[in-house]
Amino acid sequence: MKKQFDNPYLQVSEPKSSLDFLSTIEQKKSSFYPLQSLLGVVGVMLIFLSFQMPVYFFIGAVFLFLRVFWRKKSDPLLSALQQSKLYYRKKRFNKCLASLDRLIEEYPTNYGLKLIKGECYLHMNRLGEAYEIYKYGFENSKESFLDESSQKHMVYLLFLIVHFRDFEFGKQVAAFYRVNEKAEFFIILWSHYYLGIIYYYNEMPDKSIKHLKKVFNLNSDFKSIPKVLKKVKQRESIESLI
Repeated sequence: MKKQFDNPYLQVSEPKSSLDFLSTIEQKKSSFYPLQSLLGVVGVMLIFLSFQMPVYFFIGAVFLFLRVFWRKKSDPLLSALQQSKLYYRKKRFNKCLASLDRLIEEYPTNYGLKLIKGECYLHMNRLGEAYEIYKYGFENSKESFLDESSQKHMVYLLFLIVHFRDFEFGKQVAAFYRVNEKAEFFIILWSHYYLGIIYYYNEMPDKSIKHLKKVFNLNSDFKSIPKVLKKVKQRESIESLI
């Protein structure tokens, strides 16, 4: 693969995640939640007032610390959810993993949460652990990859299939998956790209060409694809494209 196309999953910016759909946790706030929120507001106000009196900064910081500690005790799942969102959006994936494990322990059948865990491993370059989660998720809950919030995860799964050259399993995924042409641009682009490679190695050149042509139509910067299309017709190797 050409240098500018390394780590394609980093180009998929679709922001939604399964974390945004755990509304049941948000609805189960403890009776202390209003007081905790007030404590947080007072803490922030004191920190702003510290420009006039520095001692307020330390008092405000204590208030904020107490709010976090209290919430962890009274609303452990809500705290884990909020921390997961915070660390996920700040790309602090190692921190996100710990909070995710708390949520997964409570919701073991929520494969969306496990896919986010796989994504964390992916961004930490722990590809083997990521693939184990994604493959298990597909084998046990294919529907998890069809949800709107999981479209990017299909790209990640296809990427990992090609990376580990698990083309026999890739054939199952390709037979199941239909690219959502209304999805984000990079999701469409990379889905077709990897499907084209997977179909090629499963000796299905017609389907491979179909997907690779769509890649070239979407992004002509893939200048090597016309040559690759000829190679596919001639049943030659397309190693240079991976």
